[in-house]
This record gives sequence, C-alpha cells and structure tokens, in this order.
Amino acid sequence: MPDESWYRVRVEKFDKDKACVICVDFGNGITVDKRELRPLSPKLSSAPIQAKECKMAYIQVPAVGEDYGEEAAEFFYNMSWGKDLLASVESKEGDKTMVGLGDGTDLFNASMVEAGFGIVPQSVRVTEPRKLNMVKALREKEAEARNARVGRWQYGDFRDHESDF
Repeated sequence: MPDESWYRVRVEKFDKDKACVICVDFGNGITVDKRELRPLSPKLSSAPIQAKECKMAYIQVPAVGEDYGEEAAEFFYNMSWGKDLLASVESKEGDKTMVGLGDGTDLFNASMVEAGFGIVPQSVRVTEPRKLNMVKALREKEAEARNARVGRWQYGDFRDHESDF
C-alpha cells in the first residue's frame, strides 16, 4: 500500500504481477503488486467488514470505461469529496444496498440525473408515496437534462441503441 500500512482487502482481479483490490473497511480500490499481498489471520478475518457496498437508488450511471463514464465519475467526485455524506436506505437487492445519497443540502442521485449522467431505468417500480415522489422527481430531471442536451444527452437520445433502458 502507498502509505506502507496493512489493510484488509478483497482481490477483484489479477493482472500479470498486479492485483486490483478493494479495501473492505474503507471501500476504496487500489492496484498493488501481488507480492504485497499476505493471507489474513483468522482472528482478523472474523471481524465484520466496515464498508458496505451501495449504489444510488433508482438511477443508472455509466461505468468509467463507458461513454461519459469518466465525466460522470469526475462530477460525482467534485460533488462529494471532502463532505460528510448522508445515506438513506431505499431498498436492498441481494448484497447491494440502494441508497439516496446526499450532503444534507443536495440529493446526489438527483444531481447526477440533472447533469445528464444518471438515468432512471424503465424497470424502476415503487409503491410507497415517498419513493413514488422521488422517482417522479428523478424522471422530471431526466426529461429536463434530455431537453437541454446535457451530459449523455448531448447528441440526443442515446438510449435508442441501448436495450436495458
């Protein structure tokens, strides 16, 4: 690790002499030399993992390797870095927790959609009034972003070529 400390990690993939890992107690990822990895003692491995994997509820954003993925990641970074964040659990899907994420002033889910990086999949179905209002507001922000041609909407409706939406 860059700071010469030891961390509990989960190996995501190996690439030649490198390993892509997730620090399970902090949630950040890093690439390290495979020779830096060590087995974890049973005493340490029995402690609960501190970071929980979450996704922003009701929206999809492009992955870093996809079109507009780098821009979406940079937008999210600029919006969230150095802030105390608040998460509201909206649902659970398997081992993933879907959250409304914000800083007490802005809901980041809505900001991602408003900036043209997040979309609300057609498959989103909710029944509770509060969640219905949230999804309705997200769909309105999506329509505004599409009409303003911001972010992924820059050249029109990119979903014409996507089957998941």
